[in-house]
Amino acid sequence: YATHPEHLKVVEFIKTVVISSKVSDYRTLSSI
Repeated sequence: YATHPEHLKVVEFIKTVVISSKVSDYRTLSSI
């Protein structure tokens, strides 16, 4: 299996989106 840089970019992008969404949820819950 060859590792493609583009695939890694997508994975990192997804990780960033998931983390940012979790942070947003945490901020929303803590602000209530």
